[in-house]
Amino acid sequence: MSDTIDNRRRMFTKRVIQEEFLKILKEKKLSKITVKEISAAAGINRGTFYYYYADPFQLYSEIENEFISQIMNYIKTDEEDISSWLGTLLHLLKDNQDMTIVVLADSTEGMLLDSVLNTVKNKTITSFIKKYPHSSSEERELFFTYFAQGSISVIKRWLLEFPYIPPDHIADVLINLLS
Repeated sequence: MSDTIDNRRRMFTKRVIQEEFLKILKEKKLSKITVKEISAAAGINRGTFYYYYADPFQLYSEIENEFISQIMNYIKTDEEDISSWLGTLLHLLKDNQDMTIVVLADSTEGMLLDSVLNTVKNKTITSFIKKYPHSSSEERELFFTYFAQGSISVIKRWLLEFPYIPPDHIADVLINLLS
């Protein structure tokens, strides 16, 4: 019984550390965040932070890897039709709004956006081949760049300015832009 309580306490502590870290990360670059700052925001001492993480970079990496894993579970389906998985993906991004905003705001500090785009790229290019059978591979690469960068901008603006719009509606908007 005490193992269960101890495990719940550890999970709660890690969750609080991660949530407070993400709040700070919305305001500051990862390289500027200190353990002292995270600990104070989470209401823990620095020793507790170091029990779970070596530094803010390891914390970020763990959060990012968990988020990548969640996203990949949604988009690693055999379904190539974008409309079949985009709405579900947008629900996940909305549910993890803080992490999504951080990743989209500065994608240079992590691998998440690249991982997602590489997975989505194959499905999207396949869709473009069906939609534009006479297009060259170079044209499809350009189509993907346009679609990916435009989608990122739409998602970012949605989460920052219009978070009340349902994810399924945003999925419809993005799919209509492809049509």
